[in-house]
Amino acid sequence: MIKNFKTRFILKNQLTNDVFEFIFELIEPEEIEFQSGQFMMLDVLTADSFPQKRAYSIASPSFLRNKLRFCIKLIEDGVASTYFKNLKIGDTAKFQGPFGRFILDFASKKNLLFIATGTGVAPFIGMLEDIFEKKVDRKIEMYFGLRYEEDIFYQEILEKFAKEHNNFKYHLTVSRAKNDFKGLKGRITEYLDVKKYDLKNTQIYLCGGGEMVKEVRSKFLNAGFEKEEIFGELFYV
Repeated sequence: MIKNFKTRFILKNQLTNDVFEFIFELIEPEEIEFQSGQFMMLDVLTADSFPQKRAYSIASPSFLRNKLRFCIKLIEDGVASTYFKNLKIGDTAKFQGPFGRFILDFASKKNLLFIATGTGVAPFIGMLEDIFEKKVDRKIEMYFGLRYEEDIFYQEILEKFAKEHNNFKYHLTVSRAKNDFKGLKGRITEYLDVKKYDLKNTQIYLCGGGEMVKEVRSKFLNAGFEKEEIFGELFYV
């Protein structure tokens, strides 16, 4: 059910030079019900105090009902980025939501393939926390693509998930990595072997830049996957 939420900004974590976690505590109402993968609309106050709406995927799990966590890339002179840069601990913020159908079908037993670029990884963090909390017995494979080594974030938590859960495999790709980088160099599509996934037993979730989402969706559709089993969410930064 879509509602208005008054929140208090309580924590900011810097993940890279320009990617940050922002955490808000709910004030009124004090709890929220949502499904991991959904997003919220934020009232961004501009310099002239005229609010603009911005959409942000929730990066926190659905069982954490009194807080909202977001993973946001700040861009130079962006209206919302300026708002977040000026946000101080204790400031209040207004959200509406939750919105969106980029959600997991927990009733399904099919294997899961998660593919993310940039801050498109945000909804998958909450999804994975929900999956492991519920002890879901499904094979999960994830590709996370970034441009540069200095862009890497959430590596520690994703590696921790892979170490603690035998049903989760994780691959990081860096498209413009330096020669001495020891991980996978190149774009996700260079390593994604569509043929190895079971046509009848795989659900695919894509979140990130529009070009990646469209390209990967086309690869799977051309390989015979049903469009109903491919879920996509586009991020533009």
